[in-house]
Amino acid sequence: MKKFLLLGLLLTAVLPFSARAEQVAGPTNQILCNRTAQASPATATTTLVITGSAGQTVNICGWHVTSNQTASTTFQFEYGTGATCGTGTSTITPAFSVTSNAPSADRQAIAYITLPAANNLCVVSVGATVGLAIMVWYSLTP
Repeated sequence: MKKFLLLGLLLTAVLPFSARAEQVAGPTNQILCNRTAQASPATATTTLVITGSAGQTVNICGWHVTSNQTASTTFQFEYGTGATCGTGTSTITPAFSVTSNAPSADRQAIAYITLPAANNLCVVSVGATVGLAIMVWYSLTP
């Protein structure tokens, strides 16, 4: 009888924990970036960095932006359609300032920004003199 009581207590203690599902936070499939894109805007303008494709999304893992100017140059990433993301435009970062000795870099091992399907990634540069060097790490997924 003691064996059955001990077995009953053991099962009561173990079963609730094994039946509990694991809670997952974030995406179940992480996206690794296997491509890079570069742009070098020399004037204050909107420049196409990544061309989107129909049925595919652009997933961004990060960027590195620097300037060849000592004066501050401002840049901001946005997405949309058209040659300079002029249709359906949405910003995805705040405006960042860079100089020749103060670059901006933000890169993760997995994608953390996903654009809507068929949208392009553009960079808007602002400044009296602009000389940006931009590298973006990304992937395309269906």
